[in-house]
Amino acid sequence: MTQQLSIEEVLTICPYCSLGCGMKIQKQQGIVVGASHVLDYPVNEGALCPRGNTAYQLIQREDRLTHPLIREGDEFREASWSEALDLVAKRIKSVVERYGAKAVAVFGSTKITSEEAYLLQKLAREAIGTPNIDCGARMCLAPALIALREVIGFPYAWVELSQLELADCMLVMGANPIETSPVISRRILRAREAGAKVVVVDPRRSRTSWKSTVHLQVFPGRDAALLMAMVHSVLEAKLYSESAKELVDDLGKLERVAQRFAPEAVEEAVGVDAQTIRRVAAEIALSKKVAAIVSHGVLQHIGSVETVRALIYLLAVVRGFENGLPRMLLLPDQCNAFGVCEAGCLAEFGPGMEPLESPGLSMCEVVEAIERGEVKALYVVGCNPVASLPHTQRVREALSSLEFLAVQDVFMTETAEMAHVVLPSSCWAETEGTFVNCELRVQRVSKVVEPPGEAMEGWRIVVELGKRISGADLFPYTMWTEVLLELSRKSRMFSKVSVGDLEQLGGIYALAEAKLVSRKVAVTPVETSVSKREGVVLTTAKLLHHHGTGVFTRKIRFLMEEEGHPFLEISKADAEKLGVSDGDLVRVRSEVGSLEVGVRVTGIREGVVSLSPHFPLQSPNHIIPIKLDPKTKCPELKAVSVELERV
Repeated sequence: MTQQLSIEEVLTICPYCSLGCGMKIQKQQGIVVGASHVLDYPVNEGALCPRGNTAYQLIQREDRLTHPLIREGDEFREASWSEALDLVAKRIKSVVERYGAKAVAVFGSTKITSEEAYLLQKLAREAIGTPNIDCGARMCLAPALIALREVIGFPYAWVELSQLELADCMLVMGANPIETSPVISRRILRAREAGAKVVVVDPRRSRTSWKSTVHLQVFPGRDAALLMAMVHSVLEAKLYSESAKELVDDLGKLERVAQRFAPEAVEEAVGVDAQTIRRVAAEIALSKKVAAIVSHGVLQHIGSVETVRALIYLLAVVRGFENGLPRMLLLPDQCNAFGVCEAGCLAEFGPGMEPLESPGLSMCEVVEAIERGEVKALYVVGCNPVASLPHTQRVREALSSLEFLAVQDVFMTETAEMAHVVLPSSCWAETEGTFVNCELRVQRVSKVVEPPGEAMEGWRIVVELGKRISGADLFPYTMWTEVLLELSRKSRMFSKVSVGDLEQLGGIYALAEAKLVSRKVAVTPVETSVSKREGVVLTTAKLLHHHGTGVFTRKIRFLMEEEGHPFLEISKADAEKLGVSDGDLVRVRSEVGSLEVGVRVTGIREGVVSLSPHFPLQSPNHIIPIKLDPKTKCPELKAVSVELERV
């Protein structure tokens, strides 16, 4: 009789979006064989999306990076860890000695653990001595954190997922959570079934808008004007809540700030008629509990701080605050964007999101500094700037001019292919640490199996490199918990987090006490355009079956079978003007280049087209110029002027 081999299950966190869904990875004799659901997990109640269900297939793929690689000519050769790390340390120290520490930059990832992120910023700022440490949260979360700090003096908003569905009005701004974070759909649908109004603000007709009660197809980049028109309408009709008088530091000043945004004055600019703006504003104001979901559609613009500022003003006057914080769910598309920011991986903030006197360069600013000859070496951990940053060819040319490029990653990405040294890192299921989800829940990431071949846990790689650059005294760590302890002394979010807390199912809410602090909403003018925009604009959007630049999801057969090719969303009216229909090729041209892609006619608003960033060969980043918001240093990604031509 054949003995059946037992299957072991290890609880960990999904590596994709910021919901932080709990899942169990199944292994048999040290080999990953599947994933199972955790029915009582508080975040996702057992549900997983198509990406989460198939994430385990990434862990032991044959194309994983398994050995350190050193470039020799046009080829890589395998090397030992000692040789590879010695070389990275030697080259970085050489650049510092010849040009100064600011000639080195470090890019982090929003997919690494909070502990690895903390070590990475320590490597940059303390070991190397450079202020130039930044991460992908620059383009998905930083604008909101900066705006919140300016307006309420605190960088985070908060609403628990379980409380979200109790709202009787849900305002979804620039987000398509039913597609990008699908498990949240049950929260939205429960709220709607209980009678809640779901107001979606998005130029696209998305899966989320299908479930809305109101869909406002705003013109890209004009969200701030729309929100301020709503604020104007609420104040003019005296529909503001009693709490607004206590929350807003000067309600009369807010009325004056909102004066230039009368609905009739902005309706052409935003693409929504004045009557609809007033009606929706009144419906929101008459609701008893208002919550907002905010994502990339309003955060990846020049002027995104003004949009978040306007949203905070609206929430302050329509019962959208709770215990001192806006009832706002920020929804970045990476699993640990909050943890990495709190750990100190933004150029202008140290651990604890404390502002720095001498901030470093953001990711796009580093590209510009490389072009000027000011940055000579770059260390990239877990991100793929060649595919993720705008103006792909410009980024590629900049990186190719570096004296030294080192990349630490799980797979051979487009950026790793350009490196002088490639360091093979663990994936999320091969390391330990913490992720922080969108409701600021700190959760334990558990090691399921050992990294393949010679690959090493990411935080250990940073420690070993740090020792070679600055000595063991600065990097004495032998366990990830030692890093967590040090982080807890420098971060309010982690100050009350212990390893014991992380053993609880769902971890711990990191900032529970922060909700009890009384805060005032500081009123300053909202600087945003109210003029009508002409021509066609390109925006970008994520797809249900893919994620980020597609490094992970394009490796999963099922996901590629569901959606294996990029497409340009175009309105019926614009398609008729061009004489194209589904599948026809069009050329999309911007000021920096062009690309050809097949079209799909959808309900997107006229004058707007959309393309996903998941397929690097036809990514919108090829034709998006680098134009930065002066305050957030976030590039404009969602409203790029283009011309269309049938091929």
